Amino acid sequence: MSINPKFKIKTAMHIAPAIFTEKTPKFHIDIHNFLNRPSKYKALCIFRGGGKTTNINKIDLFSKVFFEHERYIQIFSSTEKKAQSFIADLKTMVINAMRKYKIKKGSVWTKSAVELIVDDKYVCYIETYSNGQDPRGSTYEFARPTLQIYDDIESNVGQYAIRTKANREKLRDWFYKECLPALDPLHGKVIFIGTILHIDSLLNKLLRDKKWDKLVIPIIQDGKSVWKDRFPLTRKEAEEKEKQILEETGKKIEIESLEDIRKKYEDLGQLKSFYQEYLCIAQAEESKMFKSEHFKYFSHIEYSTKETYLEFKNAKEKQRVLIPEPKNIVLMDGAKIPIENTVRYATKDQGSSGSKTKKGNDDSVIVTAAYDSNGNMYILDISCGKWTPFDKSVNIMRTFKTFKYVKLGIESGGMQNEFFYTISEFQKSTGIKVPVEEVSHNGVNKNIRIANLEVLFLAGKIFFNKSDPNTSKAEAEFLKFDIDIEGDEDNIIDTIAYQRRFQAFKLHNTDDYEDEDERVW
Repeated sequence: MSINPKFKIKTAMHIAPAIFTEKTPKFHIDIHNFLNRPSKYKALCIFRGGGKTTNINKIDLFSKVFFEHERYIQIFSSTEKKAQSFIADLKTMVINAMRKYKIKKGSVWTKSAVELIVDDKYVCYIETYSNGQDPRGSTYEFARPTLQIYDDIESNVGQYAIRTKANREKLRDWFYKECLPALDPLHGKVIFIGTILHIDSLLNKLLRDKKWDKLVIPIIQDGKSVWKDRFPLTRKEAEEKEKQILEETGKKIEIESLEDIRKKYEDLGQLKSFYQEYLCIAQAEESKMFKSEHFKYFSHIEYSTKETYLEFKNAKEKQRVLIPEPKNIVLMDGAKIPIENTVRYATKDQGSSGSKTKKGNDDSVIVTAAYDSNGNMYILDISCGKWTPFDKSVNIMRTFKTFKYVKLGIESGGMQNEFFYTISEFQKSTGIKVPVEEVSHNGVNKNIRIANLEVLFLAGKIFFNKSDPNTSKAEAEFLKFDIDIEGDEDNIIDTIAYQRRFQAFKLHNTDDYEDEDERVW
């Protein structure tokens, strides 16, 4: 039985309005849609402060009891205090709901367990465990647990604090040998939620286990904050939000932007924790190849005040897109490099095909880089997201009209070849000719392609855009990279690696982007 996510949330609003201090963000709806899937094993990795517990152990838990009549639920957390807080919150919701819904207390009402009766006939039992407690053999009226919820069982505190290898191994043994076997073998299901705290964490391993259905929600997607009301992307956006709240409520509050949060971690020398906890990309304790001290940056791109908009549409979709006019690359010391004195190239990773909601859909990526006369690479823009074929075409047109690159390299083969036809048709319908070129890996392994960038880092030849929100994701991918391991979170850095295909042409005349026949695919 699947309950509509909006109906779940609306019900929770009736009985626990204090939960909802602001508008529900879209990704919370995505969480509940994911929870409605029929899969037996579900793993959710959600950024720090993303409302994991609120959605799973408050909103969804009440729904599981009241609407779905889940027979026997076990909830696990890192400490006894935390686990029992879930029961305390559920009790509060039940007491409030008793005034409006047919739900009441059963014969058990303790700190660690409750029995609830719905519609005078459905009996539901919920109990909690902390790390290390043995749930084997647990039954309720001869039934075994039908649902287990693991909420942040990995922590820096508690019996199995994650910092030591021995504790991580003990936690895995407890999970696989004592907890999972307690489930009902036919009807039992598992929900595992958390934030990545270590590359060797149980959550990180489950996200790579083919048996588990996965949902990963980083704070930044498509270059935007997924929860702008609570986590504005920049300090400027945070100040605008503070001003809005002051005008509406008369209250002066301070909102921390993602820019502020990242700076705080950076000042503490803990950027890897930011990548893990907010971008959901696990980091090695010691980077294998790329080091944070080798990253170089420029401040931002300076644009003219001129604003031009283009509209793109097909039979089903339409987008109006801003096309800014870049003037200068502004270095960290304030010096400027005119864009017209550089030559620009773009490369594209297609990601997987399908709709934005298709399970397993990978990010598509477009990286636009500028080269100066000394061969320095300035990564002007990283655009990425779970794009439909229409989105992909629009983003190609947007980046091309903005940066007027000489060539756009797209890897040939398989699904990519289908996209060459798509973009060709898009060019015909818009009249915009993009200099698309097929690029091939020529049998070179992806990890080797990425590793070949190391020499450019060591030589100080790559500069990242400090103001691009996707720069943090690129950093996280580079710092995680291990040449000996085939990764699945490397779309951006592989797209950057394809830029080397064009480095031989970096001294082309800067007018080469004109629509010459030989440059148009």
